[in-house]
Formats: sequence, C-alpha cells, structure tokens
Amino acid sequence: MAIASATTVTRTIGFIAPASIDAVSNTARSSSATPDPTPGNNNGTNPNASVNTTIGTLADVVTTKTGPVGVAAGAAVSYAIATVNNGPSSASNVTITDSIIPGLTGVTASDGGIYNPTTGIVTFSPVAIASATTVTRTIGFIAPATISAVSNTARSTSATFDPTPGNNDGTNPNSSVNTTIGTAPSLDGADISTIKSGPTATTAGAIVSYTISTVNNGPNPAEAVTITDSIIPGLTGVTASDGGIYNPTTGIITFGPVAIANGSTVTRTIGLIAPATISAVSNTARSTSATFDPTPGNNNGTNPNASVNTTIGTAPSLDGADLSTTKSGLTSAAPGQSVTYTITTANIGAIDATNVTITDSIIPGLTGVVASNGGSYDPISGQVIFPAIASVPVGQTVTRTVTLAVPSSGSITNISSSKSTTPDLNPSNNDGSSPSARVTTTVPAGTVNGADLVTTKTGLTSTTSGSAVTYTINTANRGPAAAENVAITDRIIPGLTGVNASDDGTYDPVTGIVTFPTISRLASGSNVNRQVTLIVPASGISNTSQSRSTTPDPNNNNNNGSQPNATVTTTIKDTPVEPPFPPTPT
Repeated sequence: MAIASATTVTRTIGFIAPASIDAVSNTARSSSATPDPTPGNNNGTNPNASVNTTIGTLADVVTTKTGPVGVAAGAAVSYAIATVNNGPSSASNVTITDSIIPGLTGVTASDGGIYNPTTGIVTFSPVAIASATTVTRTIGFIAPATISAVSNTARSTSATFDPTPGNNDGTNPNSSVNTTIGTAPSLDGADISTIKSGPTATTAGAIVSYTISTVNNGPNPAEAVTITDSIIPGLTGVTASDGGIYNPTTGIITFGPVAIANGSTVTRTIGLIAPATISAVSNTARSTSATFDPTPGNNNGTNPNASVNTTIGTAPSLDGADLSTTKSGLTSAAPGQSVTYTITTANIGAIDATNVTITDSIIPGLTGVVASNGGSYDPISGQVIFPAIASVPVGQTVTRTVTLAVPSSGSITNISSSKSTTPDLNPSNNDGSSPSARVTTTVPAGTVNGADLVTTKTGLTSTTSGSAVTYTINTANRGPAAAENVAITDRIIPGLTGVNASDDGTYDPVTGIVTFPTISRLASGSNVNRQVTLIVPASGISNTSQSRSTTPDPNNNNNNGSQPNATVTTTIKDTPVEPPFPPTPT
C-alpha cells in the first residue's frame, strides 16, 4: 500500500477479551520500501505505539465535594462528600478521605470518620459500593480565626480497578472546596440574579420587546453592575432603554454600570424588528458586579431563565399556552423555624402546555430543604427543580411546595418560575419577574436564635467488674425553634464487646463511639432518651454523650459533651470476701 505525503491511513482490530489472562499488551508497527529517516516512531519502540488492557472487574468511582465558599471565624462549617460508583462492577474496599488542615478543633465526621490533627486528614472506614450507587459522608469543624481560608479536598480509592482515577484522586476541581474565613458581611457579598422575559414567537417584520430584570438578593449593595444582552449581529431597528448600546458586529447590547441596593431590582428593555431571513432569534442576558458575588450561576447567562428563544413565523403559529406562576409563604420567621412555600402554576392560555418545568430559586448552602413531587435542591446553585410535567391542560392548576429551616439571621428571598415547550405569549407572568412570584422571609431583629439542645447522661457510678451497666442519654430541645437532623453520640472506649444500644444505635469498636440514627425533627419543648448497655471492664469506664443539629444552636456548651452532667464515670468496687467457716469441734 502506498501512502502519499501528509496523508493518514487508519486500521482497526478487535477481539474477545480472554478470561484466562489478566491483561493483553499489543504493539503497532509499520515498515516501508521507501527509506525512513526516523524509524524510532514506527518500529514499535515508541510508547504511544502500545496499549496494555487490563482484563477483569472494574468500577469507575467518582468523588465530589460541596460546602460554603465563605464563613465567619468561630462558626461551624459543614461539607458533604458524595462518592458514586458508575460501574460497571461493584467497587470493594472504597476508602474515602478528606484533606483539611492540621490542628483544627471541633472536627466532626459522619459514619465513624476519624480526624488526624497531625496530618489534617479525615479517614472513613472502607465500604463496598454497588454499581450506580452513591454514598455520602459529611465533616464539620469550627472555622479558626487565625487563618483567612481553609481549602480541603476529598479523595477515594478502591480495591477494584478504576479505569478513570482522575475523577476521584482529588485532581477534579469538583472534589475541592475553598472556604474564606472572615466577618460575615465581607463574605456574603451581593448575590445578583438576572433573568429575561419576552415572546417565544412572533411574525417576520414585527417589533419584538424583551425585559431584563436584575435583582440584588444581598446582603450587601452591589457596585458597578453591568448588564449585557447577547442577541445576534447585523440586526436593524434595535432599541435599548437607559442608554444601552447595540454593537452590530458582536450582537451585544451593553448598559452602563449601576449600583443596586440590597433587595432592589433594576429593569432594562430592548426591542428589535424580527428579520424575515431567519427562523428564530435567541438572546441571553447577563450581569457582572465589582462586588463579590457568591452565586454567579444565576447571573452569568447559564440560568435557563436568562435566555429567550423567539420563533419567527406566521400568526397562526402564535397560538399558545399562557402559564402563570405565583408563590406564597411566611414573610417573617424565627431562626431555625420550618417554613413551607407554595408554588402555584396555572394554564390560562388557549392550548395545553406540554413539558412544564417548575423551578424555585432560593439561596445556596441550605440544609434540610424538602421539595414535594420529587423536586431536588442543589446546594451549589440554590435552585429547586421539579420533574417536568407532561401536560397542564387549559384551565388546570398544579401546586408544588418547598420546606426549609430559616437561617439564624438575615433573610431568604426565593423566586418561582415555570416554562414549557409550548409557546407562551405572556412569559412575564411565569418567568419570575412578577412580584407575585417571589417571597422574602426575614428574621426579625432581636429574635432568639435557633434550637437550644441540652444533652445529659445518667448511670451507675460504681459497680463490680464484669457487671452489665445501662446508661441513659437524655436530649431535650429548649427551643424556640424545632431542631432538624439531630445526631446523638456516646463516646466510650474502643475495643469493648457486648455493647448494646437502643433505637438501632451502633458501636464502633475502633473509635469507641456509639452513634444513633439521626432524628429528622425534634420539636421545641420535646426530649428523647437513648440507652447504652455494656459490660464494665476491670479498669472501670468513663463515657460522654453529646448531640448536634443542623439548626443553629445558641448554646453549644450544654450539648457538646463539655458539661459534667454529660459524662458518667463508673468505678470498680471491691468484691466482698466471705469469711471462712469456723473449725468444727472434735
């Protein structure tokens, strides 16, 4: 075969991987009747000419991490580590680790994870993960005041061969979180959210108008906010409010910078003549600010609500469905209080709306968010997305709910919206720009924060060696809010046998910790009891109980195990010796 200069030929081979060997190594070579001045790149010695294929089970394990990008010094900070097995085989002995920094205090880890203060690494016990299954681990610690940031990276390894180690060895950006430590105002920045509304269909030659809404969700003012709108180049009759300028070469409209106060909204409009030479116009609104934005995903144009695609055609194609989405909920609540918001979407149009998707934009980093009808909350973007509804007939209404625990201070502004694959000639009443689509819940000044958990322990302080002793742990919520996701633990000593815990609690003989299943909600004024029974060793025993909750706790000292009434020490008393029988007289 002849190969012309600068020409490439391709050959492929295939075979059935044999079960009798562990690997197949194969090397490609080529030779030519024409002298070759560089035979080293085609005689098989080049590493790129060989492929070694391992034969056996394999499991692609992927590890990612989520957590806050900013926190105040002294505050408790939590991170979630998700490890999923993409298969095709089960992954055995999967060890998950998290590298923080050495010397932290108040480090907590779920599922028996152990923090090494010397190396700064949290290690979780090995676990088997079936294909298409995810396991989650959490860690937490107190943000130190002595440093300005904490960067931590999650990793995982498995005894099963992993064909793609780059997505679980810590090199994937999604496996690391960098948390800035400072004062709360400097960390919060200004959360700018930009959305766009306009017609999804029009006729050629008609004037089309679009509205861009940019809201500052706070908590600080946003300085030098620049709003842009990307249309297409070469349009005619383009108009823009507030001095906006259209660049016919780039197709971008740019508005002058503006300051936006916390809680305020600015609106910009553009207009154009729908050209007859194309079938649709797609345009996307964006905004940037000189003030730090903790959630750029809701203003950088990636949010679906920031774009509008307008089909250009004839009038009959314009008949559509008119979705209307509104929201209701409390406008004031106590810290930690559970609040439910109701989203109502109605079709008031002329035809049925198909593939209706409802979303609710809250704030990132919340915990314990519950959405009805299979909705899911993304703690990174702060969005709740509900599964698509196949059809909402004319005149019909659907409702969705979102429940969450109000944070310790400030406010939560959340905006509901909906969209459909059916043309909607009035998107302004379902794209989130209407005031009736948003609810802001504030925490009144002077409100007592969170839920005050109190954990105490009782049990025998003296017994004989080898006796069975039962300890009772009482956890009460003094309020004022309900405590969400309450976790109770009891630290004994490692290596014991015969430890029994009530309510499906489990004892880890390596760490010496008894962990009880999480209580999803403990109402204000309520309390629960947990018990641990064990055989007291000859040396005696001391054990300490504690509890924690995802709801802010104004007084951690009465539930973190530091109080004397959270610990019981059982000492060994001497076994009485029976006196000898007196001698029998003879």
